[in-house]
Amino acid sequence: MKKFINKKHRVLLAVVFIFAVLTISVNFWKTGNNQNSYSINQENLLRVFVERVVDGDTIIVNVPENNLGLTQRERVRLIGVDTPETVHPTRGAEPYGIEASDFAKEVLERQHVFLDFDRELRDRYGRVLAYVYTEDGDHFNARLVKEGYGIAYLNYEFKYMDEFSRYENEAKQKRLGLWGL
Repeated sequence: MKKFINKKHRVLLAVVFIFAVLTISVNFWKTGNNQNSYSINQENLLRVFVERVVDGDTIIVNVPENNLGLTQRERVRLIGVDTPETVHPTRGAEPYGIEASDFAKEVLERQHVFLDFDRELRDRYGRVLAYVYTEDGDHFNARLVKEGYGIAYLNYEFKYMDEFSRYENEAKQKRLGLWGL
């Protein structure tokens, strides 16, 4: 009898182990190895169309009807990231600004994206403040910092402040993007 119970337990443990391995494998396969993917609930996000990229951290979007008080066309400033200037009226283009702007154009321009908001809806210039997610779940704000297209803008508190600070430090260590200049 004791041998039968031990055998039952071993079989049960083996089944549980196999189930756990399969669950982890399926979840890894679904998300891939995209380290910029965040678990997002699209129901809480606003899907918009990127009409134009102004520079690396500012876009113009077409907005559907909403209850947030947003107009049909809005200028959106990405939260938590600051890319070098390309269109500043007095400073002109800063080093790596054109690369950051071109990267944003390549990924975002003429695409549907999702906006997520934080504490404040608008900045002092009237721009909408948002996190931008591509349709595949890529957190674009984070990607800019991770790949060295911009710095973590830590002057104001935001949801992902610690992560962005860590991403910036990693990009500096790897000399990515503007950190390699």
